[in-house]
Amino acid sequence: MRPARLRVVVPALLLLLVPAPATAATPGPSFLPASVLNASGQVATDPSVAVDPAGNAIAVWKGLDGGSYRIQAATRRGGDAWSAPISISAVGQTAGSPKVAFDAAGDATAVWIRSDGTNDRTQTATLMAGATWSTPVTLSPAGVNASAPQISVDAAGDAVAGWIAGDNPPQFQAATRTGPLGSWSIAGGVSGPGTASGARVSIDSSGHAAAVWAEDGPGTIGRRIRWSEVLPNGVWKSPADLSALGGPSEAPAIATDPAGDLVAAWDRYDTGGYGLQVVSRAAGSANWDTPITLPSVDTGSASNAQVGFDASGDAFATWTRLPSSGKKRVEASTRPVGGTWSPTVALSTPTTTALTDQLAVSAGGDATVLWEATVDNAQRIQTSTRPAGGTWSAPVNLSPAGITAFSPSIALDASGNGLASWLQNDGQTAGNAVQASGFDATGPLMPGTSIPTTAIAGTAASFSTSPFDLWSIVMSTTWSFGDGTSATGVAVGHTYAAAGTYDVSVTATDAVGHPTTLYGRVTVAAPAPGSLDSSSGSSPKTGAGSTTQTTGTTRPATGGGTPAPAIATKRVATALSKQLLLFDLDLRRTGKTCPAARSVKTTIRSTFGKAKTTIALSKRSFTVTASKTKAICSVKGQLILKSAPKAGAKVTLTFTSRATKTKALGVART
Repeated sequence: MRPARLRVVVPALLLLLVPAPATAATPGPSFLPASVLNASGQVATDPSVAVDPAGNAIAVWKGLDGGSYRIQAATRRGGDAWSAPISISAVGQTAGSPKVAFDAAGDATAVWIRSDGTNDRTQTATLMAGATWSTPVTLSPAGVNASAPQISVDAAGDAVAGWIAGDNPPQFQAATRTGPLGSWSIAGGVSGPGTASGARVSIDSSGHAAAVWAEDGPGTIGRRIRWSEVLPNGVWKSPADLSALGGPSEAPAIATDPAGDLVAAWDRYDTGGYGLQVVSRAAGSANWDTPITLPSVDTGSASNAQVGFDASGDAFATWTRLPSSGKKRVEASTRPVGGTWSPTVALSTPTTTALTDQLAVSAGGDATVLWEATVDNAQRIQTSTRPAGGTWSAPVNLSPAGITAFSPSIALDASGNGLASWLQNDGQTAGNAVQASGFDATGPLMPGTSIPTTAIAGTAASFSTSPFDLWSIVMSTTWSFGDGTSATGVAVGHTYAAAGTYDVSVTATDAVGHPTTLYGRVTVAAPAPGSLDSSSGSSPKTGAGSTTQTTGTTRPATGGGTPAPAIATKRVATALSKQLLLFDLDLRRTGKTCPAARSVKTTIRSTFGKAKTTIALSKRSFTVTASKTKAICSVKGQLILKSAPKAGAKVTLTFTSRATKTKALGVART
């Protein structure tokens, strides 16, 4: 049995999840302020990132630890903070060049190179969702050096790893694995007798692995691009040429879509410089199409080809080009499934030098490119994004001005959210900072949404939801009841004045401005003849369409008509994850008016055992509402814990209002 998943599980809803339509006022995808993942002053290089379909993220890099370079990793569950970094390669020998990939269940697989004291060897380890990293396994054979490891993992956890091994001549080798808990096959040589370099691997949803590399041919054949795939019996078939004989070809890339369609690209030298060539093969076909050279915005040599697929089979290609005059630029082209490649567009500006483009494509067709750019004599990370079916955006700076940034890495999840990473050095602090910036492209998730299907006119009905966002904070939750009235908060009550059918919607909006809307329908029946208001024991007195909080109970008034003292009801906070709690506390004051929202000062004191942390909430994190007939002050909001307690820890929330001098407690377990 697999361990618990490293993800937030969203329960099924009997509602229709409808993202709010994009309007001029709705912002597009946004990169968030970057977090530093490694220890301060630590020497770090080679970052690589991945995200899974649920928005969980992982970053790996080479970091100095205990006197040797080790592979380090940090993880982030959707909606949580980043974990502290840990070393996943063994101590004592140098490790580097890490790569990482996710499967659909949140299991991560990393590969890297580590010295065994004599030779550099390819190693791998797996992080099962909700568990810890496995003991590293060595993939490459003893006695030869390995370099440039690559990894590709399909949705089911099938994986292919590849690397360049040996020195006389270097060969492309690979190993495969079935499922995240499966054993790796014995590594074998895949390339021919020539010198191999620049190998890339890919695997489709059925576990079919393929690879491309550059290889020197015998005699006068020259350097060309070759490929191979795994046959049904698990053996790599004999390699075959992809590029035509003639001008040398270098630095290939390969990608596959879930159906098994393949696309590859490389740099090929023709008269005047290197051009970018692409070739495709449809799933089930025995042959590749004829390679074509993509046109350029300007003449000059192309390099660093990158390719990607979405789930529909649309293909993407990016590369850098050094024009005959001017600065090196990032270029891109797209090809719809069954169509032809689009005219090439330049993504970077002609005034900046662009290098090392990195491409990521989501299953839905969103694409993002990162690259290094020289801006005002400083090296910065820039990006361009393309929504599904849209056009590429103007370049945006991700790293700050005046600080050297390099080694970009990018990954997107199925919905277009993602993670960008790079190294940053301010020239004053020792070492490099591993930066991680979340890419927020969608609105909040809304698990646990409850919209009643029936209600009785004159009797309050309860509505609730538990919104959270994978990358930013939920800033507002708004209800529309279909009768011309509305309310804000994660849990509200509403009284319909008349029988009928009403369409209800609830919209949660994150800090970036992305909304998510759920819809439901309430059928309201007329009250039975002679029935009483269930909340007061008398005929309904609330005004038409009034909104009240109905949870908890009020204390009866004392004799002689003296107003009852302020009291508090207690509700259990909802722990959506280790670091995200939703709370909903009602403060009821009978016979008096509620304080204005601006006069309420809210402090949440969270207790984990003996450790106490006090976090002041901003006014945007809570609301105070009052009914027209009862002074019921409701405080609602969410709490992001800055340090995650252990699973099952008891978290106590203490609310204090300066205006009401009233306390209410909520308890949650993570």
